[in-house]
Amino acid sequence: MVTVGLSRGSFRRAGSRAVATFVDEGLSSLQNFVVLFAALHYLSVSGIGAFTLAYTGALLIESVLKSLLLEPLTIRFSTAQRDVHRAAASGALGASLAFGLACSVLATVISAPLNNSDGMLVLATGLAVPSLIVQEAWRVYFFTTANPWKAALNDGVCLGVTLLLVWFFVVRQDSASPSSLIFLLSAGTAIGILVGVVQARLCPSVRRAWPWARTHWYLGSRLAGGNTVGQGAGRVSLAIVGVISGSAALGQFAASRTLVTPATTMMTSAVTFAVPEAVRLIGRGRRDHLTWFLVGLSAVLAGAVSVFGLALYLVPANVGAVIAGSNWDVAKSLLFPVVVWAAAVALRQGPRVGLRAFECPATILRLSIVTAVAIVTATAIGSIAAGAVGAAWAFALVHMATSVLWWSSYRRVARTEPRVAVEPR
Repeated sequence: MVTVGLSRGSFRRAGSRAVATFVDEGLSSLQNFVVLFAALHYLSVSGIGAFTLAYTGALLIESVLKSLLLEPLTIRFSTAQRDVHRAAASGALGASLAFGLACSVLATVISAPLNNSDGMLVLATGLAVPSLIVQEAWRVYFFTTANPWKAALNDGVCLGVTLLLVWFFVVRQDSASPSSLIFLLSAGTAIGILVGVVQARLCPSVRRAWPWARTHWYLGSRLAGGNTVGQGAGRVSLAIVGVISGSAALGQFAASRTLVTPATTMMTSAVTFAVPEAVRLIGRGRRDHLTWFLVGLSAVLAGAVSVFGLALYLVPANVGAVIAGSNWDVAKSLLFPVVVWAAAVALRQGPRVGLRAFECPATILRLSIVTAVAIVTATAIGSIAAGAVGAAWAFALVHMATSVLWWSSYRRVARTEPRVAVEPR
C-alpha cells in the first residue's frame, strides 16, 4: 500500500509538472508569437523572409549552445543532490553567458563592413543570442529541479515586457523593420535573466564556463552537432527554395512556417520538460513506463499541432487579416503541408527524448545527418518540380518518413540495460 501511495504521489507531482510545462509552453509561444504577429502584420513579404532568416538563425545558435552547454545539466544532474546540482548549474549558466557574449562580439565584427540594413540585422541577431541562451538556461535549471512553475513565471514576465515593447515601438508607430523586431525580442527576453537570478538566488559563474564545457564535451558536442545538422538542414532548405524558385516563393514558404511557429516552439519546450522526467524514470528502473511516456509525449504533441493547424485553416479571412495583415492569403496557401511537417517533427520528439535520457549522443548525431541529407535533397527536388508547393510537400513527407527511423533506433537502444554507458562518456 505504501508503494501504491508513493506511486500515486509521484504521478500527481508529475501531473502538476506537466500542467506547469504546458502553461510555460503557452507563455513562451505567446512571447514569440507577439513578435511574429508584428512581423506578419507590419513587414512586406521580402521583409518577412529576411526576418525569418535572422530569427531562425538566432534560434539555431541558441539551440546549438543549449545542446552543448545545457543538455548535459539536464541529462546528468536531474537526479543529483541539491548542492551538487547548484554547483553544476552555476557552471552551465556561466558557460551560456560566456559563449553567448562571444557570439555577440563575432556578430559585431561581421556587421561592421555591411550596409546599414544588413549590418543592423546581423548585429541584432548576434545581440539576441546571449539573452535567449541565458534565459533558456534558467528554464532548464527550473525543469531539472522539478520547479516548472518558476519557469512559467519567468516566461510570463518576459511575455509581459515583450507585449509592452511591441505596443510602444511597433503598434503605436505603425511600422517595423526586421532588425527592430529582433531587438525587441532580445530586450523582452533579457528581463527573464534578472528574474531568474532572483528566483534561484544563484548567479552564473563565468569562471567555471570552460571547465564545464570541457568536462561535458563528448555528450554536448555530439548533441550540438545533431542540432546543428538538423536545424541547419531547415535553413539550407529555405535558401534552396529562394535560389531555385525566387524570393517570392521563399516568402510564401517562410510565411506559412511562421504561422505554425508557436506549435514548434511548444515542442522545444516539451523536450526541456521531458528529458529530466525520462532521466528520473530510468533512475527508478521504470524503463517500461519510459516507453509509454515517450509514446504519449509524441502523440500529445502531434495532436496539439494538428488541432492548432486545423484552427488556423478554419480562421475566417477577416480574422486572418488581423493575424497576418495583407500576407494572410500567402501564409495560408501552404498551411496544409507545413502542418504535416510540424506533426512529423512532433512524432519524432519521443525518441529524441529517449535517446538523450540513455546518453546516446553519437546515435542522435548519425540520425540527424541522415535526416538532414534526406530533407535537403527532397526540398531541392520538390522546389525544381513545383516551386514553393513542391518544396513544402517534399519537406513534410521526408520528415514523416524519417520519424520512423528515429523510433526504430530508440527501440533498439531501449532493449539494453537502463542507464548503462551504451556510448563513451
